[in-house]
Amino acid sequence: MCHDKSPVVSLRCIELANERKRSRDCKKIAIWRDCVRKYDREYTLFYCDPPYWGTESYGVDFGLEQYAQIAELAKTIKGKMITSVNDIQEMREAFDGLEMQQVTINYTVGGQQGRAQRSELIIRNF
Repeated sequence: MCHDKSPVVSLRCIELANERKRSRDCKKIAIWRDCVRKYDREYTLFYCDPPYWGTESYGVDFGLEQYAQIAELAKTIKGKMITSVNDIQEMREAFDGLEMQQVTINYTVGGQQGRAQRSELIIRNF
């Protein structure tokens, strides 16, 4: 995973190399975009799990413009990218033009009393 002391998203990068049949995690990189650019290859699969837009539970400042940047990268990289976000209109607009699948998840916050069903979008560039 990519982690940084500044408020950035944790980005899990998985490089799938057919010739080596192994995956490689991103090393510490200051900005998630740099992680994608550094490891972008035709055989690379990136999984992006940014904070849900409109929630404060992650404790990071992740503006709407950064979702648009993820979408732009997904549209321009050589590799494949999968991103999961909350299913709200702002996310549908930010990722417009990419493949989207709505899924229902059981979301738990604070034990069983906080259990609820939510919709997420699974977005991909392939």
